[in-house]
Amino acid sequence: MRHQLILLFCMVAYACPAVGFGAEATSTDAEATSIKGYFAGWAEIDAGGRLRAFVPDGKGNPAVVDALQTQLRGLTFVPAHRGSQPIPVRTYLRGGYSLQQEGPDYVLRLSGVSAGPKAVRTTVPQAPSRLHATKENIWARVMFVVDIRGRPKDIWVEHFGGSEEITRTARQSIAHSRFEPEASNGTPIETVMRQEFLYGWEGAVPAVLPPCPVEHSGRVLAPGQNPCGERIEFVVKKTLGKSITVNQP
Repeated sequence: MRHQLILLFCMVAYACPAVGFGAEATSTDAEATSIKGYFAGWAEIDAGGRLRAFVPDGKGNPAVVDALQTQLRGLTFVPAHRGSQPIPVRTYLRGGYSLQQEGPDYVLRLSGVSAGPKAVRTTVPQAPSRLHATKENIWARVMFVVDIRGRPKDIWVEHFGGSEEITRTARQSIAHSRFEPEASNGTPIETVMRQEFLYGWEGAVPAVLPPCPVEHSGRVLAPGQNPCGERIEFVVKKTLGKSITVNQP
């Protein structure tokens, strides 16, 4: 049996926009097929935390898009707040999904859904100069505000470990990033965000970062969303000398 679907996905969800791609899966009558992908698009979340509209980036199989819409409407978001009052918000949703074959049909399941401003330009910090000399984990958690123009401001390093050099390069990285801001009732709003950067060595003991603090800024969050965002990891391969690869969960 052969199935073909047009899926929505982006191989690096934070760093590039989701567009329509073709994907193909094969299976036999005795073996089920699971197809995984990513989705992204602008959504309207009301003051009660319910999805009112979602427009996915790119084009997809209508059946897949309908299933995605149904699953998203079943979620309850932490609504955005202005002071103590919940407000509706236009936010950019990203996440993963899987299509699991069950009999003649596919069942769609969501994973890792997140809400926030849309990243339109992302930069990454330069590797600290001490990384190869010390072979230690070097990391930073940066807190910042995306203003109504989509520019980061009030950038400060909340925590860091290893070389202090990472505090400078991480701040510079965030400062050069650009976003499309969230909005409420058609008016752009500011959003508090966090970003973690980690440099480590392949096979080394993983770095343990402090727990992410409870979010009190009033931003909208998807169910189970980590307010510290997606950690960007740079892993030095021992067999490749100074070559660095970027891994994003």
